[in-house]
Amino acid sequence: MTDAVAILEREFTLAEGKRVAVEHISGTVLVKSGEGQTVRVEAETPPGLDWEMSLDEEGNVSVRSLAAQETDAPASCTIFLPPQARLRVWLVKGVLRLEGVEARARLDTVSADITLDGARGAFHLQTVDGDINARAVDGGLYVQTVAGDVHLTGCRLSGMQGRSVNGEFLVETPLLEGPYAFHTLSGDVILRLPSETDCDIAFRTLTGGMEIAFSGVYFPAEGALRQVMVGEGGAQVKVETLSGKLWVVEQ
Repeated sequence: MTDAVAILEREFTLAEGKRVAVEHISGTVLVKSGEGQTVRVEAETPPGLDWEMSLDEEGNVSVRSLAAQETDAPASCTIFLPPQARLRVWLVKGVLRLEGVEARARLDTVSADITLDGARGAFHLQTVDGDINARAVDGGLYVQTVAGDVHLTGCRLSGMQGRSVNGEFLVETPLLEGPYAFHTLSGDVILRLPSETDCDIAFRTLTGGMEIAFSGVYFPAEGALRQVMVGEGGAQVKVETLSGKLWVVEQ
């Protein structure tokens, strides 16, 4: 007979400008859009794991998993977040997912994947070897990985900065005013852009190559710094690699 997993539920009132902070070791952290100023938390409590949830004197909400040393059982935690809230999540392994939220968020993981789906706001994402996927995100984005790959699909990003050691960037999204910057050591940067894209790309590399498969592309210079104008030029895109390759292709 297996031990039952209980669900712990708590609610807090979050004042404007205050933060929700989540610390979890293993499992799933799902953040969804809530209503009003209420933060609602639903968390699993498998044997050997408990949760500490509190509202501090400054009005910030804290959610923290407490695991016995001998257990590594994964547990899920769902947060219903008020609109325009501040969010801070730290997760070691598992899955971290934001769905339809409007927030200013800082998300950090070790090996957990990070997914943003239909989120709006400003997002700072860091992971060691988890992958980052962003779909239909509206706002500003900073991402940093060591070995994880980054995939952007159908986003509206006012600006972006991405850094990786050997992870790959795959960008399948329109470019707005920018700027956009990508820095890698050995990771490739693939810009798969709509046919009507107008942008200026500055690519600097030591040993990485460049492949262009896009109509209306103009090359004013070659060498250590290669400048590429797509369409009539416009959004500023900066790509720097040590040995990573740049691909510019048409969707």
